[in-house]
Amino acid sequence: MEEFKLAKGSGLVSIVLNAFLCNIFVIFITYFINSYEVAELLKISIIGLNLYLIYYIFIYTTTKYYVDKDNFYITSIFGIKKNIIPIKSIECYKTYSGTIKSIRISGLSGKYYAIGRNMMNKIGNTYMYVTSSRNIIYLKTDKINYGISPKDYNKFKQILDNRNIKEHDFEIKINKDSHILKDKRYYIPFGLVAIITVIMVLIPMVLYLQHKLPSKMPLIFDAKFKPMSFGTGKQFAFKQAIYGALNMVILICMYYVSYFYYKYDKDYAYKFIYVPLIIVVTFFIMQIKILTTFL
Repeated sequence: MEEFKLAKGSGLVSIVLNAFLCNIFVIFITYFINSYEVAELLKISIIGLNLYLIYYIFIYTTTKYYVDKDNFYITSIFGIKKNIIPIKSIECYKTYSGTIKSIRISGLSGKYYAIGRNMMNKIGNTYMYVTSSRNIIYLKTDKINYGISPKDYNKFKQILDNRNIKEHDFEIKINKDSHILKDKRYYIPFGLVAIITVIMVLIPMVLYLQHKLPSKMPLIFDAKFKPMSFGTGKQFAFKQAIYGALNMVILICMYYVSYFYYKYDKDYAYKFIYVPLIIVVTFFIMQIKILTTFL
């Protein structure tokens, strides 16, 4: 098995700097935001963001390429994450040098590096393991493409040529089946978001109509969950309904993002629906906490 090192680039500096600036920004604005709901969302967001950044930093710093007689391997996180690409599944390859032009679907990317999934210009849906854009090799398979940046660029090209894998332009395949809601990986979380949103709207409305809400309910909380402003039960129920409407808007937006990406990759599109699921669960937990505390 032959190992290929990645070309050196400045991507890691950019990732760490952006991570540092994001954390400083969130910490800074928390001093000026005295709202329980916003504070809770910021906490969840910064925890999620840091975990996300740490994950891709590990991928960036630990990725290695290997080639043997039958397969091409991309390993990272000390071998925990591994892509095994049979040599026979590689239809062709394409070389590129210069600014990376893409739409980032997941991961981290800039003009000169990309780690994660990207929709590449004239290439299509691509797993990117690129630390330098000076010499990129795109590998086309029947399922998805791969972008790599081996340090020994010419030697890797020679291996591909020796295996009768030639350089050609890519043809982007679009999935004509757009019925994403038929996929249970999508319609189950989609349905959960819709159900939780409806419950979140109905609970305060039913309590109000049954006259079970106190005449005075907290509407605004500080970051320590202390009421700052009170209103009527009707105003509280209406505010919760607005939160439900906002969650439905987020759900619809993520549906269209998933619908667009489903055309290019069925196996990844459903993951976008977990964004509104996390948000609506967060709002629902906050609502339950308010009701159990003040009802």
